[in-house]
Order: sequence, then structure tokens, then C-alpha cells
Amino acid sequence: MDSRFSVIASAMGVAVVSAYAYSLGWLKNFYYYRTFGVQLSALNLTTQDHLIESWFVLENAAFFFLLTWVVVKSNLWWAWVLLAVYFLLPILSHYSFLHVGWPIAAWLIKYRHTILKFVPFTVLIFVSLFDKPSLMRIRDLSWPFGGITLVVYVIIIMAWSISTAKHFGSFDANRALCFPQDELTRIKMHIADSSMGQIPSAEQMYLLYSNPRQYWIWDAAGFVYGKEGQVVHVVEIDRDKVGWSEMSKPAQVQPANLFF
Repeated sequence: MDSRFSVIASAMGVAVVSAYAYSLGWLKNFYYYRTFGVQLSALNLTTQDHLIESWFVLENAAFFFLLTWVVVKSNLWWAWVLLAVYFLLPILSHYSFLHVGWPIAAWLIKYRHTILKFVPFTVLIFVSLFDKPSLMRIRDLSWPFGGITLVVYVIIIMAWSISTAKHFGSFDANRALCFPQDELTRIKMHIADSSMGQIPSAEQMYLLYSNPRQYWIWDAAGFVYGKEGQVVHVVEIDRDKVGWSEMSKPAQVQPANLFF
């Protein structure tokens, strides 16, 4: 009976985690394509698409969990300051696009990935090397503050990950709008169906999404990021109307812009 219950509990746990990951990926995709004015339902995204997009959010939720655990266990004032800044990083990096010309905003946009990934490990390593009593408390996996605070702790982690999924989606979309040559694939098309005519602005067309039936193309002609009154123009093209297409993208060793 115990072994059967364990199997059922494990299966339910996997299902809950999968549903949670799917929800995060769906939110990230929703806010990404909404920035381009595209309804998510029109793209026919698969479950795998949403699960893949959830990976970066789940990864950062794990980093946030690690950082909060280290900070709560060590209870160092400077660590609490770093935690507060880290907590706000997704929204700060997102709204940095309102002031792209500011050096601090440009730096945050460029190196957000590095900051989110390495701050928790930097704090952990520093505490481990220079504060042995705190290290002993960190290694103790028991929660010393009672069941209610543990529930609140889990709720905070989940709420942060949900908010982060939304801001990550909007951040990625704004980054693509701001730096399309780095973030998106340029595409040139030859239309097989003459009744459609020629696609305008062929030199500034970027592939936003494609599936077996359609292309979703952003026509970036005349678009200047941050200029008042700009409109994002997306073209939907059926694949059976296309004779051939040519795609190109600059080769990048690390598109995420790590420090090194």
C-alpha cells in the first residue's frame, strides 16, 4: 500500500510541476507576442513550446529560492539589501526600456541574464568563505520559523516566478524590437502566388514565428524604437503562398551577453 501511494504521490507531483511550468511558459509567451500585437491563440503554439519557454523562468525561480535561503539563514544586512534588489530585477530590467539612453538602463538590459544567474552563487560563495557560522545554518535544511512562515515563503517564491514570467516575456519582446538584428532572424521571401503581389519592405522583414502553415513576419521598415507614435506592423503569410525563403542572422557566441 505504501509503495502504491508513493507512486501515486510522485505522479501527482510530476503533474503539478508540469502544469506549473506550462503556466509560466504560457504567460511568458503571452506577454511576448502581445507586445507585437499578436494574439497567442492565433499561433497554435504547442505544449512543448510553452514548456521550453518556462525553462528560463524556472531556472531563475530556483536561483531566487537559493538566494532567499542563504539570506534568511545567514541574516546578514548586506545580503538582505542584495535580496531586495534581486527581487526587483525582473521589473527593473523590463522598465529600463523606458530609458534606453541611460547608461544604467542600457547596462541592465544588456547584462540582466548574468546578474540573475551569478548573484545568488556569489553570495553563497562569499558567505561560505567568510562566515562559517552562517554556512552551518545554511547547510541545515530544516525550516526554523514555523509552518505558517514556510507557507508564506513558498507563496512568495511562486508569486515572484509568475510575475517574472510576465516581465521576461515583455523584456524579450522589447529587446527584439530594440535590437532586431541581434534577436530576430531576417527573412526574404519569394511569393509563389502572384495574386498576393510583392511583400513590402523586403529588406527589413524579421521572422517572428512560424509553424507548418504560416509565417508571422514583422515589417520593421521605418520603425524607430522609443519614438512616440510607433506602430508594430506584423504580416501573416500562408506557407503555401511562398515559393522560397531566405533567412539570415549574425553569428553570436553568446547571445545572452554574459560579462565574459
